[in-house]
Amino acid sequence: AEEEYLRHQGDQRAALRLAAIDLWRRERKESLRDVFMTFLLKLFEIVSYKEDGACTEDPEAFEAFGALRNRITQNIAEITLIFGSKFAVDHTGSTLLGLIERVEREGVDAAHYSVPWNQLEANVYLLTTIATRAPRGEDAIIPVVLQRIPQIPEAYRSVQGALLRSSVCRFITFTCTYAALQPELLTGLFSYVASHYMNFFLTEPLPEALKNHGQDTATDALSYLAQAGCGAVVGLGADAVGRVLQDFNRLIMEPRISIDNRLMLVKAAGTVVSELPTGELQSLHGQLVKPLADNLQRSLQQIGSDGMQTDALRLFFCGLSAVRWTPSQQEHDERQEALAMQSASGLCHPVLSLVDAHLPLIRGAMEAKAKDEMCVESATSSMNTILAQYRGETVPQATVLQGFLEALGACARIHNNVFLLGAVRTLVGLYGNTPEESVTGKGGALTSLLWEVFESMRLKIVESRGGYMFCQPDMVGMSVDCINCAVAHAALACGLFESEQYPRALATVTRLLVTCNHPKVQAALLLFLQRSFVWVDPGRNLHVVSRYGQGGRGPPPGYGGYPPPAQAPPPPNPHWVGTVVKAGTCLHQILSRPLPHPGDLDSAGGDPAGSGPAASAAMIANGATGGDPNS
Repeated sequence: AEEEYLRHQGDQRAALRLAAIDLWRRERKESLRDVFMTFLLKLFEIVSYKEDGACTEDPEAFEAFGALRNRITQNIAEITLIFGSKFAVDHTGSTLLGLIERVEREGVDAAHYSVPWNQLEANVYLLTTIATRAPRGEDAIIPVVLQRIPQIPEAYRSVQGALLRSSVCRFITFTCTYAALQPELLTGLFSYVASHYMNFFLTEPLPEALKNHGQDTATDALSYLAQAGCGAVVGLGADAVGRVLQDFNRLIMEPRISIDNRLMLVKAAGTVVSELPTGELQSLHGQLVKPLADNLQRSLQQIGSDGMQTDALRLFFCGLSAVRWTPSQQEHDERQEALAMQSASGLCHPVLSLVDAHLPLIRGAMEAKAKDEMCVESATSSMNTILAQYRGETVPQATVLQGFLEALGACARIHNNVFLLGAVRTLVGLYGNTPEESVTGKGGALTSLLWEVFESMRLKIVESRGGYMFCQPDMVGMSVDCINCAVAHAALACGLFESEQYPRALATVTRLLVTCNHPKVQAALLLFLQRSFVWVDPGRNLHVVSRYGQGGRGPPPGYGGYPPPAQAPPPPNPHWVGTVVKAGTCLHQILSRPLPHPGDLDSAGGDPAGSGPAASAAMIANGATGGDPNS
């Protein structure tokens, strides 16, 4: 507070006082340096395991010692914040290098080492803690330690060897950006961890928890090395990239590694492939996906292997979406020129083309595992990621989109779940205003998918005699809300209103609304009516179009409260204006005719007074006219 006041004064007297305070602080810091350095060295001594590994055999003692280590590392981090990291890094790093040199001089038999494993592990653990405080590229010890990691003896086995290797992998994870500065060092570390350390955790007889922990740390090290040094690896040439991907493929197909770690490795491999030029990217992406596709096909043919099928499906879809292609400026210009000249049929998109080639497998796998929510989540998340990223590509996106929509429709007929409905809503947001009739038209793929979802929900209500609304209100609400989201887009609203299913859906909603008293379901049904009846007044929607230009995308029609545009809007899109008028006309025609009676819903609830066709018609008229009795 005094310093702030003096800085605000700004006169010569205040400046002298500030200089005196600064001098006092530096003197105080120097007087305390020796005390804290002694404390730091004491912390270094007590952070190591006992040489016989006694605490590792008792889970409670092992957990307590881990908590003690965490507190020690917090103290060390605070000391380095005050006095800098140089002393701690130099002391720990030089001690570790000295231990490694002693081991090298003593030979390869661990029984005769004068260097206990716990000293090596403790110094690696400490250096990992301090390394994050050292500025990358300005420290000379950490790169040397990284180079000497292969010299740490592998003869340490069992639990002690696992703890040592886990700490080394953790050190690599935290210092991967150092390794990325030296591409050859990075690839050497990657190969060493993939072949030696991971093989140790797979083959050594260890307690299950320690084995899993070791695999996790090795996977983290490999993933972070690949992500930090993907550009450096590509710069070494095709041979280096091939070796890295070969290690990745071998570990990804290793069933003894947990599925979560294998998925991490797939994503890391995709990061490396994404850095390649287009031609090589397409080839190596295919090499990454091919064994995953073959594995999925084999698992689907085996009866009673649900766990294997789920893992194989998750790996396959992760492999499809792991690669992100970003064309060079020249490639981008060539593609835009081809699109402008309507000659895009000859273009080849490296990722979408691969997905297109696997569409039969994608559909077959999704149908086979439609009742497995984890599989549906993986498949829909990966496909939506791909479609969202390459939305601007017209070829072969249309084929991929059509195939994926058909696969979702087939899954909806088998079983609905929250992940499938979430994917449908995402696709509605991405393609709701697409002018393609094959997507949003009367019989378009997206329109048909929406009706598949709605019909699946309606049939379940009928079969359960109304119980489905109360047992699964969220599913009913999300199913109806898919239509609610769709009618906010002009192109999809027009396609839905033109469909033969819409009058039946409107009759179903009005009937359910007066027989259901669940608030979540009621809210979704009311929103269905509100979103639909917005289109009864096309004049208001055309006002929004003329005001905001609507070059094909924009705020949903019928929603007020938009801020005025900052500049003059572009002229309205003629297609958008025609779509708005057409949607309003279609809805007027539906409301001018009697609605079909949803007779099969009689068993879904009672028929209370006033819930017949007359009451439904009154409700529709009231919503359509805004409650104006003279309309």
